[in-house]
Amino acid sequence: MNITREQAIEAMEQHYPQARQQLANAGAFGKILDNKARKLALKIAGIELPAGSTIAWATPDDWGKDGYRNAGRPSEMLEGKRVNVYLDSTSLESAAKLGNGNVSEGIRIALQRSIK
Repeated sequence: MNITREQAIEAMEQHYPQARQQLANAGAFGKILDNKARKLALKIAGIELPAGSTIAWATPDDWGKDGYRNAGRPSEMLEGKRVNVYLDSTSLESAAKLGNGNVSEGIRIALQRSIK
């Protein structure tokens, strides 16, 4: 299943409090509680994640905010694969501008627009 970041954010905003409370009542706490609550919130919304998938957004306060950056390992996209690309400086600037500072997102936007 391919979902957009916006769909995931909407599902988590709607179901995260319920999921977190359910897990807290079962004895989960700390980072484990938050990680499981994000996944459970998506499951409640009917979104099943493939095995090994992670949800990188830290807390509901951070979901959907422009400029939010997670420290550590970059998040993985559902059905995504890491690749390296070599761009000239003009293309790099254009991709970053399209993606609001995120070169990968800018490349995805450009590819989507080129197909339309």
